[in-house]
Amino acid sequence: RVQDGDGGIVGFVTNGGFVDSKAFDGFRKAVAGEFHAVYCYDLRGDQRTAGEKSRQEGGKVFGQESRASVAILLLVKKPGESPGATVYYRDIGDYLSREAKLDILAGSRLDSTEWEIIDPDEHGDWVNQRSKTFPTFRPLATEDSTTDARSLAGIFVRQTMGLVTSRDAWCYTSSQKQLMENIRRSVDFYNSQVQEFQKNKPAGSSAERSRVAKSFAISRDNPQHFHWDAKNYRDLANGKSYAVDDKGFRESSYRPFFKQNLYFSHDLNNRVREFPEIYPTLQAENLGISITGLGSNSPFHCLMTDNIAEYCLTAVNSLYLPRWHYVQTKALTQKMEPDDPELERVSNINPKAVTQFREHYGDQEISEDDLFYYAYGVLHSRQWREKFADDLTKTAARIPMAATADDFRAFADAGRELAELHVNYETVEPYPLEESHGHGWNPDAPDAYRVEKMAYTGAARNPDRTAIVCNANVTLSGIPEAAHEYQLGSRSALDWLIDRYQVKTDGKSGITNDPNDWAAEHDDPRYIIDLVKRVTAVSVRTVEIVNGLPYLRFDDGDEPTADPETFRQLADRWEEETIYLSNPRQIAQHPAHQEILDMGAVAVPLILKRLKDQGGHWFSTLRSITAADPVPVEDRGNVPAMTTAWLDWGRRNGYA
Repeated sequence: RVQDGDGGIVGFVTNGGFVDSKAFDGFRKAVAGEFHAVYCYDLRGDQRTAGEKSRQEGGKVFGQESRASVAILLLVKKPGESPGATVYYRDIGDYLSREAKLDILAGSRLDSTEWEIIDPDEHGDWVNQRSKTFPTFRPLATEDSTTDARSLAGIFVRQTMGLVTSRDAWCYTSSQKQLMENIRRSVDFYNSQVQEFQKNKPAGSSAERSRVAKSFAISRDNPQHFHWDAKNYRDLANGKSYAVDDKGFRESSYRPFFKQNLYFSHDLNNRVREFPEIYPTLQAENLGISITGLGSNSPFHCLMTDNIAEYCLTAVNSLYLPRWHYVQTKALTQKMEPDDPELERVSNINPKAVTQFREHYGDQEISEDDLFYYAYGVLHSRQWREKFADDLTKTAARIPMAATADDFRAFADAGRELAELHVNYETVEPYPLEESHGHGWNPDAPDAYRVEKMAYTGAARNPDRTAIVCNANVTLSGIPEAAHEYQLGSRSALDWLIDRYQVKTDGKSGITNDPNDWAAEHDDPRYIIDLVKRVTAVSVRTVEIVNGLPYLRFDDGDEPTADPETFRQLADRWEEETIYLSNPRQIAQHPAHQEILDMGAVAVPLILKRLKDQGGHWFSTLRSITAADPVPVEDRGNVPAMTTAWLDWGRRNGYA
């Protein structure tokens, strides 16, 4: 322990999660308050991320055995009470290999390292500090309201986390027939253990009986017949038997564009959350928006479904915002019955929020559905996601009001179309991909369209994402680049199909999940092949809709001003000094261009005016600042058409 009177230094080489995690807000505040100086050398290397983010994190300094980020932390204590530490931070950099990081570290000295002095904010954030504007936005759910936005009603009355079974191999599968067999075998085994345990039922407290029951279950564990968790130990101790409920066999959204048969049950699901009130029966119709929850390493994303959403549908800790919930008009019974005439569907849209939107836009025709789809539209805004990416990893999602009534309607209309695409993706007109077949392929053969594991063509480390090999005889090609721009987390929708539509056998239970069973039981042998085409169409259209979303105006007060003459000088310098460069990265990283990007949204009208008067290749600059891309896919590369598209976008969004 460092004594106050003596001072000293505490040093760690440790998991780097404390640097930016919300869970360590208190830790960062404590060390900054107790010590006189804090030095943090962030070596990165977090491989719990995926995609481009994972590549940015670079190599793992402790080799393949470590997946967490690593940081060196030095805490300096001087004699006497600290007035508050000076926080010195160094980020080792992006895309560095393990060897490069170690070389840099070997040549580093405390007194010669270029430290960044951090001014922690009120949350204790050192890096990626939260915005002061974000808390002023409207909370999605009423329960997420805070003092900063107390006057703004949450859009949804209730929200819930995704379903947790704790035995996915047993409760989810592509074959309903196999699922029924698995569940009956599992329940039979469990009930046999209850009968055996009751022969020598222990006395004592409930906790003591549960402890003995757990020891009993572990000693007789058979993972090929049953998977135990804490709830089952308690039920075993209490002598509770299970019965298979045929009404519990449902369809569920397990991962993006990957439906599974689900056994929905209080007995065999660890956490059913509020889904018994959201989808109480097989016939209960509903819609809900699944969004990325706090604590996820995945970039924020969302997806609408019309069925029960799994806990990791949109990354770990996913939240579900339903359009409706069901209640009984008479006293609630222990369990809702599917044919109960007393079930009533109740809107989950906050009436106070509807009133506030009507008053704000002066439009009494705004409906609850309008608000529901408006939320879905705004949640897809790349501008909103990128500007508030740091907030979305640390606080509950909030959305701004659109600038005008017309913009509100545009977001609501976009949300409706996105919902139609994402919920009904299985019936979307397939994208016209080229389907090629091997020599001697017979379309009527039983395995003609069978998929074991799909893959992009090309090398594994450098795949050709324009084509997917579905099986040895079926290849789909002509996938447009735009299809991969639709990202759900760190993967495109097509990446999710490749990841999920493969035959897998669970190591513990021995249960095989074969997605071809879904195709067979739905009497559609081409299901997976056509799904690739359909999801390609969904992706391309989603990107078009998102690129056409209105520009959101944020009254954050921290946007720099753009002097027209300063902008002209920077623009002239950038164009003159990069005219002979062919490397896009060198062009984009030119200092003059970086200064223009730093101007932010206020530079947009100046860029559009220059584009109109003098032309030039300003399209990527506009995309970077606005997170929009109004250029239709078929016009990319056509400079006059791209210019027209951006000027039209500027007029629609108030940039005359």
